[in-house]
Amino acid sequence: DPSFGEMIGSTGSLNIHATNIGRRTEEPYFGLIDYGLPPDQSVSLNDHAVTARRGIVGALAFADELSVSLAAARRRDYPAGEIVALEIAGWGDAQVASVRAPHGVNHLLVGLCGSD
Repeated sequence: DPSFGEMIGSTGSLNIHATNIGRRTEEPYFGLIDYGLPPDQSVSLNDHAVTARRGIVGALAFADELSVSLAAARRRDYPAGEIVALEIAGWGDAQVASVRAPHGVNHLLVGLCGSD
């Protein structure tokens, strides 16, 4: 559709590859998309989109080894918070920490007690 091409900065036809991860289309899910743009036309939609049209503005991710995941994020200079204890309804006691990924999405990393 021309409006989609305009949104991502392309006037030619595209070969889009996408994988959606989720339980049902009626619920939020992750969409991993390769728009097939040539390298000289590839731009970050993060620079053009605004909240409400940008997709995920936050995510919760379970980490088998929370401290290892945080150490990896810090080695890559991703802003990461300190580990705090939290009780999550339905899951019980957990340790959590926030990480801001390079695309600007905040993730709450969760390690259930006993997993780290």
